[in-house]
Amino acid sequence: MSFFSFTPEKKYSSIVISSPKLQTGSTYTLTAGSEQAELTLESIVTSNAVREGGRGSMPPGNNR
Repeated sequence: MSFFSFTPEKKYSSIVISSPKLQTGSTYTLTAGSEQAELTLESIVTSNAVREGGRGSMPPGNNR
């Protein structure tokens, strides 16, 4: 069962999914092209990210 489908017009590197249908403790399959990842919603905010280069974020209090 799929409750969301989207075909982007441009390349992307991250997504945010928000839906009242998402339930804590449930496992969902995220499909992007030919790749799939199973994600279990463990809390209100869940992340499954892979960083590849780029600038890191600074810890709080280090505003320059």
